Amino acid sequence: MVWKRFGLIAAVGVRSRLLILWLAITLAGTIALSNPALAASFTVTNTNDSGPGSLRDAITQANAAGGTKW
Repeated sequence: MVWKRFGLIAAVGVRSRLLILWLAITLAGTIALSNPALAASFTVTNTNDSGPGSLRDAITQANAAGGTKW
């Protein structure tokens, strides 16, 4: 009966190791295949209400650039 218990414990250990290995491989694959999010930069160079370099112009450029739609 001791051998049966030992065999059961050994089998559970192997299953646990296989599960951990499977989870590690899955996590590594997910990280390797994911694409990083990239942000665009829009520079404001003056305090004018409109025109090139203004905040209004930067917002207009950002809206025209597209990207994620909610």
